[in-house]
Amino acid sequence: FCIILLIFILFSTLTFVSADDDRSYTIDQAFIELTVGNNGLLHVDEQYDYAFDGAFNGVYRDIPLKSGESIENIQVAADGAYPVLKESDDGGYKHLKIYLYSDAAHTKGIRDCDVSVYISYDMVGVVTLFNDVGALQYKLWGDEWDVGVGSLTAIVNLPGANGNEYFLNPQDYNESSSLQGKTITAQSSSIPKGELYELLLLMPISDFNDATYAKHVNQDGREMILKNLEDSINGRNFWNTSYLVLGLLSILSPIGAIFTYFKYGREPKVMYDGIYER
Repeated sequence: FCIILLIFILFSTLTFVSADDDRSYTIDQAFIELTVGNNGLLHVDEQYDYAFDGAFNGVYRDIPLKSGESIENIQVAADGAYPVLKESDDGGYKHLKIYLYSDAAHTKGIRDCDVSVYISYDMVGVVTLFNDVGALQYKLWGDEWDVGVGSLTAIVNLPGANGNEYFLNPQDYNESSSLQGKTITAQSSSIPKGELYELLLLMPISDFNDATYAKHVNQDGREMILKNLEDSINGRNFWNTSYLVLGLLSILSPIGAIFTYFKYGREPKVMYDGIYER
């Protein structure tokens, strides 16, 4: 199994390098600021620091939208390039294509440079108001990205200063976080491709006034939300433990095979000095 896996990784890497046309990019840092209004509107400001190696036309940003959610007032800007935004809806995502040009006339693409891309927008129907609590579940970093991020800094501005609870999941990537007054600050470690870093926020229902931009659910939600969070954490811990056990087995299996061979797989030494007998 290990040999087959190594061969698969080798050929996948060769194919990737060949298809990638010697281009690559990284996202060294990400900055996310969320502002929860007492009317239920969520304002989002994002900054992504890209390092491009090779020639590129631009970058993508896919913003997931669940049923009943919408996005408004999308704006983009950039340092190190001239951006042009093209947006579309694509299978539960707001798809943003941000073309990046090295000249103000928008005639030349970018090459071998660092660019900071800024995106801001408003989200409707993302904050949910239950009978007992206001809730926000938001992916600070999603598993839809094509690359990981070196680090992520998040700032969350709350409608009220008392009775707020927040959870960052998974804790594996959480380096530090704090809640002071109406502001949550969180700092992550490196997040690899295919992983997510999520914020769960619980707020007093009294902090919202005429929340026309929120989603309203006529039931209690706090216990249900915390139960779902606990199940998610337990499920991740189970798979982490499973991967650890499988990893140890993949290391111990060859050692066990070698030990078995030396102990049982060889002819024993025969001290009889004469014609071979069996």
